[in-house]
Amino acid sequence: SHEWIYQSIHADKHSGGDPRRSLRCRKERGKRYGSYDRRGIIPERVSMDERPAIVNAKRRFGDREGDTVSGKGHRGALVTLVERKSPYTVIGSLEHEKADAVRKTVTEALMPYKERVRTITYDNGR
Repeated sequence: SHEWIYQSIHADKHSGGDPRRSLRCRKERGKRYGSYDRRGIIPERVSMDERPAIVNAKRRFGDREGDTVSGKGHRGALVTLVERKSPYTVIGSLEHEKADAVRKTVTEALMPYKERVRTITYDNGR
């Protein structure tokens, strides 16, 4: 039975044996070359590592970190803007996950705090 096969492979592995010996094809699986990120390239992207030192230090209020959260099956989405110095978070609901919808929602969500917003850093989907 299939259960016996798995039990014998498991027992062989724990006794110091090589599980590949039990397989039909005894070769080790080869490395896949040419793998790349298929999510696209963001033009004029600035890495989070390149943000100013004052923002990285978390010493002042007004520096926020933004991210989008997708619902199950991409049916709904939220944008979150977390204050880096404090745990204060602003959450906005998105119509869809397009850049114009995110920009509109962020602008509306931060309008009451416009005097206190200094920077917003996004993780650029990475």
